[in-house]
Amino acid sequence: MSQIRKSDEPMVTAVFDDERARKWVEQAEVREGLRTGQNRPAARASLARKWGVSFWTLTNWRRGRLKDLRGAIRDKIQAGIVHELESEITRLTDDLFLALQGGASPDSDAIVQAEIALRRACELLKGSVA
Repeated sequence: MSQIRKSDEPMVTAVFDDERARKWVEQAEVREGLRTGQNRPAARASLARKWGVSFWTLTNWRRGRLKDLRGAIRDKIQAGIVHELESEITRLTDDLFLALQGGASPDSDAIVQAEIALRRACELLKGSVA
């Protein structure tokens, strides 16, 4: 299996525009809901607690009611998004490794596509992909 992450150092935070960050928060809500069995508002509340921001600030910003976030709140949301994505990349990398150990062919289309997607996700977080 190819090495997706070269080191155990945290990935560099990509520069997020508000639209992309809103989409990523929405996706984090979906993943949190699937992981915990919660509905969307409960998953959002869980993420808000984890990230150290107000549920209503996160809700209003994600819905576009707040035009711009500055300072510590934006930093907390960005750090939360990055942490969620890094955790997901780590989980998927482990799943890929286990699939290969379990006998999946390294040349199969699914494995190759998974490796490409993980590599692209890592590059995105590092900020090297627009």
